[in-house]
Amino acid sequence: MIAKRVPRRRDGKSSFGSLVKYLQDDQGKLERVGDVSVTNCGSEDPQWAVREIEAVQDLNRRAKSDKTYHLVFSFREGEDISPEVLKEIEGELCKGLGYADHQRISVVHRDTDNLHVHVAINKIHPQTHNMIEPYYDHKRLGELCSRIELTYGLERDNHAPSKSAASSKADDLAAKSELETLAGWIRSEALEGISKVGSWQELHGHLAEHGLQIRKKGAGLVFETEDGISVRASSVDRACSLKTLEGRLGSYEESAQRASSIAKKTYRPRPRRSSVDSSHLYARYQKERDAVTTGKRKGLGQLKSEKDRALQAVLEAGKKKRAATKLLKGLGAGAISRRLLYAQIASSQRDDLKKVHEEFARRRKELHEKKPQLSFRDWVAAAAAKGDQEALAYLRSKTISGLRGNTVAAKQSTAAGPIAGLQVDGVSQAGTITYKAPGGVIRDDGNRLQLRKEASDETVLLALELAAKRHGNRLTISGDDFFKAKVAHVAARHSLPVVFDDPTIEKARKAAESLGFEQGRAAVSYIDERNEKHARGFDIMKHRQFASTDAGPLEFAGLRNVEGQQLALLKRGQEMLVLPVNAATAARLQRQRVGREIHVSAVGAIQVQGSTRSRE
Repeated sequence: MIAKRVPRRRDGKSSFGSLVKYLQDDQGKLERVGDVSVTNCGSEDPQWAVREIEAVQDLNRRAKSDKTYHLVFSFREGEDISPEVLKEIEGELCKGLGYADHQRISVVHRDTDNLHVHVAINKIHPQTHNMIEPYYDHKRLGELCSRIELTYGLERDNHAPSKSAASSKADDLAAKSELETLAGWIRSEALEGISKVGSWQELHGHLAEHGLQIRKKGAGLVFETEDGISVRASSVDRACSLKTLEGRLGSYEESAQRASSIAKKTYRPRPRRSSVDSSHLYARYQKERDAVTTGKRKGLGQLKSEKDRALQAVLEAGKKKRAATKLLKGLGAGAISRRLLYAQIASSQRDDLKKVHEEFARRRKELHEKKPQLSFRDWVAAAAAKGDQEALAYLRSKTISGLRGNTVAAKQSTAAGPIAGLQVDGVSQAGTITYKAPGGVIRDDGNRLQLRKEASDETVLLALELAAKRHGNRLTISGDDFFKAKVAHVAARHSLPVVFDDPTIEKARKAAESLGFEQGRAAVSYIDERNEKHARGFDIMKHRQFASTDAGPLEFAGLRNVEGQQLALLKRGQEMLVLPVNAATAARLQRQRVGREIHVSAVGAIQVQGSTRSRE
């Protein structure tokens, strides 16, 4: 588990409302936004909560810094945490930062390989109206994460900072762009040699061989290429800071040698190393990027010309109106009347100029949105979402471990491309494709299909069918016992021609299949008979078969024996659910009074008097 503070906007125009709006934007993805939670506000509605929070922030006029704290915490790939536990973890983190009583809005995001939660916190206390600033919060968050990992049995992360803040920021930028930064290139190509030099002149010579020079800037040092690309030396490694180097090599010495004179290697922005050759992919990206840049420059030029003409037309119209007003003097118009006309002309011209500026600002925004300048990483993900096999292979080449959690795969599975016929919801940095499915989503890394804990029977059925089609009918199921039981029952209910490697799951599938046909036929027969009477006006509730989404507390409404099969009746709202059960479960239910609350799992396991009995 990792938790960190997201830095404020560079322009200083931080807004609580804008942040929450961004966090709630699904960006057209079904999987992006999960639960949205409001804490310590008078309203549970996020829009009203934002208004309340911004009103509280306005009450503090002394604070000059950002009044909003943006916290994000994430989990290891494959960890699917329940909403209740996520809320508890959020509470512990906020309490540890001193924000237990502060207003906040949290949004769960599931559009990446790692489940993560954004929390927008009002730093202004709702009662005292003082701003609380948790200094050294990075250290405190690391301690809190370690404690939470132990409490909830989460996978452990290393929370000891091994890099400087600048170095970590440079690595974050590299991850976002997918290109190797100058700092990363120096680490891989020149850092070892830097640690071996014995003087400043040796250092200058070593760097010159790599097309670099080092010079003083402010209170530190920078590495710089011939192209003018520079990076702070301390962000590359702490051993490259001015203090460390002067402690090892003596006072700083300038060098007259130019990097280009003896350069054997030079830095060029390129995709980070992977097992797949990305040169052709990057060349395609550069070609499309250049085309977008050229097209955008041309479009912006045309807009500027149109805007200039529109502004000039407004000014000319105003000039003519003022000239016409001036002529009124000779026709006997008084000074006061002419002043009023001049004021009206000026006001009208201001309004017209404002409209022109707003119109062309809108058109510029539309042009930028229509032709976005994508980073290499975003371009590759977009290409993969469109079915580009080369882009998908590149993304997946950087991932060592596959999907974990509730997955469907095969022992001898081989990587596969996108699944035809399914709508793509998004592609992650690791090349995991998220598909929209009936009642949920399916995530695919080419070898495994991953499902959420709350996946519907329809989604599980689709995943089993796709896995069998892709890898054959012998499947490997991973995940919790609840998911495995659901898979066995779904496979049996739909008579899928599959076999499971896990003997426990396979045994459950066979047992469910042996009873499923007769029980299913009896349930359908009973439901049809009751619904027919319901349609004819009889005082009978609408009946339907129990589904996994009905899991939870239900009201016991009795037993029926139809065609020799036992059927449990469970009331839910204005519907009567019909659930086939085995003889042992029926015997236990006969001892329960009608109207009693019983608990039924998604696979039909009924909990009665502290015990659990399967429906089969």
